[in-house]
Amino acid sequence: MVECFAVAAYSHYLPVADAYAAPITAAVIADEGEHLGYAERWLRERFAAVETSAAAIAKRALPITLSILQSLAADLQAIGMDPIELLASFSELFQQALETVGFEPPAARRILAGAAAAMV
Repeated sequence: MVECFAVAAYSHYLPVADAYAAPITAAVIADEGEHLGYAERWLRERFAAVETSAAAIAKRALPITLSILQSLAADLQAIGMDPIELLASFSELFQQALETVGFEPPAARRILAGAAAAMV
């Protein structure tokens, strides 16, 4: 989840980054993408053993992540980032990660939908 958040956030920051920050940000995106890949492989290899706990953790942590995004909305807009687009990118990346580690697409969507419902 952390890596999906980082990849989404830095990817949306890159277009508004200044000349100094842009190459650093690109390197961070690549690094976080590697971390995401490692985590996906580790979880995929152990999916049968971790499925229930991974789903429970995601259901508890996603509302926190979404509230962090919500609390940053004004700051994101101030630097030229669209918080709704960032949220969409994060959600897409996280759903893809869930599916990559072994969750069926409907189960991955339910996990994300549950987090969104908890925010309302």
